[in-house]
Amino acid sequence: MRPSLSGVFWLATLLFLGASLYFTVNVVTFKSRLSDPEGPAVFPSGQKVTVVKIVDGDELSVTMGEARFIVRILGIWSFDATANDTLTQAQGKSAVNYLEAALLNRDVELVFDRFQKDSSKRVLAYVQANNTDIGYDMVSKGICLVYTKYPFPRMERYLAAEALAGKGKLGLWSDTGIVIRARVLKKLWLRERQNKEGD
Repeated sequence: MRPSLSGVFWLATLLFLGASLYFTVNVVTFKSRLSDPEGPAVFPSGQKVTVVKIVDGDELSVTMGEARFIVRILGIWSFDATANDTLTQAQGKSAVNYLEAALLNRDVELVFDRFQKDSSKRVLAYVQANNTDIGYDMVSKGICLVYTKYPFPRMERYLAAEALAGKGKLGLWSDTGIVIRARVLKKLWLRERQNKEGD
């Protein structure tokens, strides 16, 4: 007896949902192992840490003494290197490769105007290595986008670097499909920011 088309559809749907749930649980578990449950207490700007893992194109796992925590690089946004999206996956891998070459197993400084964490308990900071602002460098080379959903003190400088990268068609700005995706994201972030400011 041959299975019905609707039976195959529901089986495929269940398999997909099961795989999605499995992947999500594994990612959450993996990230929790990269950091202390509560992360570090407040520390001053300019704190030196050691990069022990590149989580993705805008996140690092670092150690500071015995503490291990996640840093979300302030002001940038990278496409996901692990996403099942053939258009953007290579760009996400490019950001991860840049961070691995520049920072992995090296000491860096975490710089900020005020110590803060996001809702995922990641420390939000600019990352400095050898007097280079890593986020700015990535934006200026077209490796990632300026994350404009939340205002930050260096935003105008980052946006000027992004405009030059776009004009020169550097990195992601050389791919028409990614440029369209980037512009859609920018509009979405602007709308979300305006909605928050209007509240």
